[in-house]
Amino acid sequence: MPGNLGKNNAGLNPDDLGDYDIVKNYDWTVSNQTMARAEAPRIVLTEFQQTQSALTQSINYWFNQAGDFKNKAGSVIDGFKENGITKDSLMAAKNEALSYTNDPYRGLYIAEPTDNVFTLPYYANYNHSIQNSWGENKGPLGNVVNNVIVPVAKAIMPAGGIETAKAWEGMTSTSYSLVFQLLNTIGPNIAANIEKNEKFKNVLIRSNLQYRLNSVAAVPPVIYSVEVPGIRYSPVAVISNLTVSNIGQLNYIGGRNIPDGYEFTLHITELINETRQIFDSGLPGGQKITAIIDNNQAALDLSNAQNAAFAAKERAEEKSRAS
Repeated sequence: MPGNLGKNNAGLNPDDLGDYDIVKNYDWTVSNQTMARAEAPRIVLTEFQQTQSALTQSINYWFNQAGDFKNKAGSVIDGFKENGITKDSLMAAKNEALSYTNDPYRGLYIAEPTDNVFTLPYYANYNHSIQNSWGENKGPLGNVVNNVIVPVAKAIMPAGGIETAKAWEGMTSTSYSLVFQLLNTIGPNIAANIEKNEKFKNVLIRSNLQYRLNSVAAVPPVIYSVEVPGIRYSPVAVISNLTVSNIGQLNYIGGRNIPDGYEFTLHITELINETRQIFDSGLPGGQKITAIIDNNQAALDLSNAQNAAFAAKERAEEKSRAS
């Protein structure tokens, strides 16, 4: 995929991109009270178009992560070389390892903002659902116990087995749905409603389709950062299922079949499992976790990681010559 792909050459119409505040500016409810709309619950989807292949993204991400880890690991190794493997040096290595912190999400996805921001009504029951998986110890020691010791115990006793600490294996991806309607044939501005609703519908559908470049390459559907204020935040998510249904009577208007309204059903699937950092970033005043960076940020990160790697190599060579 070419490195310059973005909103202007991925099949998105620049004239249609913008802020779609459905809660405030569209007829999703018959109420026109400003206060009622201001207090309506909402979900905000900020849209991005991926601009790099999965391979390029992975290389950029892991090169940066490896550079950070290498610098920390180098400090641990230098400590062993200088002090030997002692109780104090092991404790120092542990402290050094525990102090290893970085931004574990930055650069997972390289994408450009499309300028589409969707503020949609959110009348859903979903708040949180956490499904963790814990399993038996499957390491080398666990295999020895299960394959050698337990069979021997069963051979000489009525039953055999051993209790082992369970290990956390991961968690299930999060997904949730929302439903809202847009009304076409209500109020004094039916013609304006129809055009406004049609434009929103077409923009949302177009963004969530692939754009075929040629016989072998395509641009994938868009990705989003998602915030449900006070409930949850996701640095990266997709609309995994989008359904638009006609509601009411179909009317033939201006050469088109226009229903009385549309019902939109969006199924959101988060691409990064929620962690404590992500949970905290969704709380009021929380600092937002970033997993999506643009082409310029990716190039800068890669350059910084390369410079750090070269500097670490030079330091290692200088220490080698000095010794």
